[in-house]
This record gives sequence, structure tokens and C-alpha cells, in this order.
Amino acid sequence: MKKCTLLLIIISFGMIMTGCWNRIELDEISIAVAIGVDQLDNDLFEVSAQIVLPRLLRHDLAEENATLVYTATGRTVFEAMRRLGSIANGRIFIGHTQVLVLGESLTRAGIYDVIDFFERDHETRGETLVMTSKGISAQDVLQTKSIADPIPAIHITSIIENSVNVANTRILTLHDFIDELNCPGCELVLGTIGSGTSDKPELIKDLAIEGLIAFDGDQSIDYLNPTETRGYLWIKGEIEGGILVIPSPGDKNKLLSMEILHIISEMDVKLVDNKLVLVVNIQEEGNIGEQQVTKDLSTPEALSQLEEEKNKLIRSEIGAAFFKAQKELQVDLFRFGQLVHHKYPKLYKEIEADWNEAFSNASVEINVETKIRSTGLISAPSVPR
Repeated sequence: MKKCTLLLIIISFGMIMTGCWNRIELDEISIAVAIGVDQLDNDLFEVSAQIVLPRLLRHDLAEENATLVYTATGRTVFEAMRRLGSIANGRIFIGHTQVLVLGESLTRAGIYDVIDFFERDHETRGETLVMTSKGISAQDVLQTKSIADPIPAIHITSIIENSVNVANTRILTLHDFIDELNCPGCELVLGTIGSGTSDKPELIKDLAIEGLIAFDGDQSIDYLNPTETRGYLWIKGEIEGGILVIPSPGDKNKLLSMEILHIISEMDVKLVDNKLVLVVNIQEEGNIGEQQVTKDLSTPEALSQLEEEKNKLIRSEIGAAFFKAQKELQVDLFRFGQLVHHKYPKLYKEIEADWNEAFSNASVEINVETKIRSTGLISAPSVPR
């Protein structure tokens, strides 16, 4: 569907860009579907663009990727983009960019110097997904090929969007990314794209699109592991699905998979004996998706045990995210500062200059309520006779 839409857009350009005093002919532009920005050792910015080749979108050439990656350097992103236009087929059009990848080298150095271009340019697409590379360059990400879609950027975008089913990364659009970057007292957290099987993967199936990276200001400081990542998503209420694997009642060596169907997440702050407490309330509902024991777990007693195990797992994941933010990074990754500002403005004014320190020393209260809706199509599993 996305490929057909993109092809229609390309055709429409030929129709709407005629008869105008400032028209741009279709053969004078190159449509970028992905942009990557790396920072080189000489402080130059390296900008890569994955460009669509319309002639390769023909059905008889479906086995071949219909894109080509161009790369250019510049002292600024704008300068590098203009240089890209001199080696590609005309000016780079970014109005249909699916994903923007910020290279690891860039995020370590600081991203303020490059974001202005994407915020200022009138062609920028606010729904573009923003990720950062991990262990490889942004150019390496754009160079990976797809065996599932002739446009690799669309394949990557689909994987990112489907991550809601496993809750292993964060989906952030360019619009929300800029909003979060400019938010007073907020710290940026981005999803990562790394190498899953080799130092320089050739195919998208070899990429690892999972995990998060935390920022302090405009600089990335550390990665969140899978447990911390899902804990962060619980706190922020950004989980839409996923699987919880817990020990089976009566046999800790056997496992049980629970599907997350619905959650309600609420963040709050309160003062107890004049001390700040950070509060997270979670309500979760799910189904039994798989069990390894032959015991009937549909009884009220068994279901209560399962709900308690889910409760413990969710609490531990949230606790891991808090420990990472408070004790290791000492940075408020969750926007609790905003809650304090709105609820206790006088207090926040007193501690605003040292908010991260206050955040790191605050107590945490985690309240989790879980419920099992059903056991699927069966109650008790099949038992060998």
C-alpha cells in the first residue's frame, strides 16, 4: 500500500508542477524516503539520503530495491543537503521522508546543531519517525537492503510501527521529537537501530530495531536494556501490546505467556512529610496465551496467582527503569518535573535549578493492578494419555 501511494505521489508531481512560475520539474528532483546524519571526526556532518528510483518500481523489477543511497558532507546539514543535490538527480525533496536516523556519533556530540534544519525547512514531514543508530552509522542503516519491500525505508518504518506488539522500542515522530527536545525540564528518549548479526549488516532482517537511548540535554548518555526499556514504556503509558513471560504456579521451571491487551498508566507526584514521592499507577488486562504445564490454570485460585506474578514482573520492570534514571543516570526521563511544576509550583521554583538531583533522591511508589480476561479457547491444556 505504501509503495503504491508513493508511486501515485511521484506521478502527481508531474501534474502539479507544471504551469507555475516557480515550478520544479519531476526530473529536477530526487525524492528521499530516508535521511541519515552522522558526525565525522573532522566535525563535518555526513548526510545520507535514500532516494527512490521510479523506474525500478515496475512490477517486473520487484525483486530489486528501487532506491539508491547518496552521501555528502558539509559544515552544516543544509550545506550537505545541497551537495547531495549536485550528485543526485537534482534537488533532494524530503517531504516524503519515512524515517530520520541520527547517527550514534552525532548524538554523543550533541544534536542541537542539526535539528534546526529539520525544524525550519518547509518540506519537513512531521510524521517522519526518528531513531538513532547503535553500534553502526546512520549511513549503514540506510544502506541495508530489503527482501520484503523494494523501498527499504518503508520496510524499516513497518518494523518500527509493528514494535507496539512487543513493546521493545519507542515510536517518536519528528513533530513529537522536536516538542520533547524543547520541553522545559524534559529529557529526550529515542528508539535505536543497531546491528543484530554483523558489524555492517547488508539486509534489514539483520538489523536490531529495539531498545532506547537516553539524553541529557542534546547529548545521548546511555542505552536502556530490554527490561529498562519496557519499564520506561510502562511509566509513560506507551505500551499497546506485548507478551509477559512468568513462571507457572507450582513449577518455576515451566513458563507461561500472557498477552497484554489493555493498560492504563497514570503518573503523579505527592508530598509525604514534606518529602517528594513519584507515583506510578498501572492497570493492566490480558489473556493467557500459552502455558507449559498441564495443570488447569482457569480456577479462581490459579488466576489470582497468575495475576500476582504479572504484578511482580511489571513492578520489577518499572523499578529497573527508575533505578536506571535515578541512580545511574540521575536524569528525569519521565517528565515528573512537569507534574511537580503544575501541582506544586512554589516547591518546583525552589528546586528547579537542581531538579535532577531532587528527582534522583525522591521516593517512588509503584501501584499495579492486573487482571486476566480469559484463558483463550481452552481452560485446561491437552494431556498425553
